[in-house]
Amino acid sequence: MDIFKNKKIIGIIVIIIVAFVLYSMFLKPDTSVDQFIISSVGGEQLAGGREIIVLLEDLQSINLNPEFFTTNAFASLQDFSIPLDPEPKGRVNPFSPLDTVETKLE
Repeated sequence: MDIFKNKKIIGIIVIIIVAFVLYSMFLKPDTSVDQFIISSVGGEQLAGGREIIVLLEDLQSINLNPEFFTTNAFASLQDFSIPLDPEPKGRVNPFSPLDTVETKLE
């Protein structure tokens, strides 16, 4: 009859478990994976992959006038890129132990 001696403790534990179940079923906001994947584009509900397809279709509808590349404005553009110096290459396997001898990449 030890169970009846600890009746208050068992009752509190049961109340906590029931409260947790009720909270997770009814009060907890829905944060399922589907909610994060689905987004609204143009009023239409789209899943993750379809959003990329819609973006691709929008990009394909862009028309560039080839005459733009022969204008003086395009010809006067300057290239401000910086040439990169060649850097030494690393080891063949960067995850191998340092005490082993390896041939370098060329």
